[in-house]
Formats: sequence, structure tokens, C-alpha cells
Amino acid sequence: MMKKDFIKTIFIILLLTFSFYYAKKISTVLIYKSSLMQEIIDNKDKYEEKSVNAIIDGDYITPGIDGYKVAGLESYYQMKNEGVFDEDKIIYEKVEPEISIANNQTLIINKANSFKRKVALIVNSNEEVENYILKNRIKANKLVTLDTYKKKSIFEQINYDKDYSSLEKKLKEYDINNDICVLNNYNREDCLNDHKFLIEPTYTISDSSLIKSNINSGDIIMIDDSLSLSSFKILLQKISYQNLSIDTLSSLISEKR
Repeated sequence: MMKKDFIKTIFIILLLTFSFYYAKKISTVLIYKSSLMQEIIDNKDKYEEKSVNAIIDGDYITPGIDGYKVAGLESYYQMKNEGVFDEDKIIYEKVEPEISIANNQTLIINKANSFKRKVALIVNSNEEVENYILKNRIKANKLVTLDTYKKKSIFEQINYDKDYSSLEKKLKEYDINNDICVLNNYNREDCLNDHKFLIEPTYTISDSSLIKSNINSGDIIMIDDSLSLSSFKILLQKISYQNLSIDTLSSLISEKR
């Protein structure tokens, strides 16, 4: 008797499971036949953006850009109460590049994707320029050592100490920039072991090179330690004339659109 009851219970569970599955399937078919869903499908190409693959050139890589597509069912459920198409209620799904910096972390980034219309600035030891950046709250990156890092700073701080491991412990303790490494003569192996993105500046700006320099979207610009404040202000003007903004390295190389 108990065996029959058990078999009967299993049969009911299976019947309910399959009934739910087919009911859901039929419901989905009916949704896709609805005029609202058809309107979502007809209009989705206007709102979708294809992802852009990262570009590999030898040992170097230029980051890609995420795309996004319209999530049909989720968008339908957002709009179904009113029953009319509303672009403000479209739900999107991220589409990651097939070739990405995330799965090519042994390659070096020396330029970001030009799509973002941004550049990044890196300072090392230029007190006059750093003070100007701090005063004007410009987003910039600073190469730091155990002696120069700060628990809180307007700069995005990057480990540049010969004693890489000791400083890294401090930076991780305060959750300071754990994913970027500006390469030098002694840190590559440590950075690879830490799965960091490897960065080389696109170029270094000095007083002598400033006039000849062409500023382009995606440039990673190292500020020479001897660059004068007047030259730095000219650099900022050149960036502005190109209709570019300044952002941190982590944001610049990010593949988020």
C-alpha cells in the first residue's frame, strides 16, 4: 500500500511539473504573438549596440567595448500593464566582447579604446602639478611607494614600489586600486602573479615634447617629473580642444560602455 502511495505521489509531482512546463511554454508562445511583443522585436535594433572586440597587436592589446541587447521578455513584463511600447522601460542585457582584456591579462595595454573620448594622466613625483590636480580635483593616477601612498586620496593610487608585496598588502587592506599595474623594470612578474592589467603609458609629456604631441582619445599620458605647471596647463587645454575628458586608468581601460 505504501509503495502504491509513493508511486502515486511521484506521478502527481511529475504531472504537475510537466503541466507547469507546458503552461509556461504556451504562455511564452502567446506573449511572442502579442502586438506589444512584436513592437518590441520590431524596434529592438534601434536600441541595441554590438560589442567591440579588443585588438591584439603582438604583446599589446587595446580594450574592447561591451555591447547590449534588448531583453525581450523582461521588457514585455515591464510594459504589459500599460500595454504600449515604452522605450524608457526597455530592459537590456550586456554583451561582452569575444576578445577581451579580461582573458588576455598577459598582454600590455598602452592605449584605451578611442570610443570613450577620454584620456588618463599618470603622475609620479611632480609636486607642483600634483598640487594643481588636487586643488582642481582632476581625476588622475599617481604612482606610489610605501612612503608616499595615502589611505585616502583624490588620486587613483598605483603600486610602484620596489618592495611590491609590502605595499600591495597595505593597498589591499584599504581597498586601493587592486587591478592595475604600470610596468617598470622590476614589477612585471609580481603584477602577473596578482592578475593585474599591465599598463604602459602611450607616451610621456615633457616640456620639450609638449608642442609636438598630438593628443588622441584613449591616450595614457605619463607626466614627466620635470614638467612645469605652465606646460601642464597647456596640456589640459590641448585635451579640452580635442573635446576629450580626463578619467582614471581603471575607468579608461574598462570595457564597460
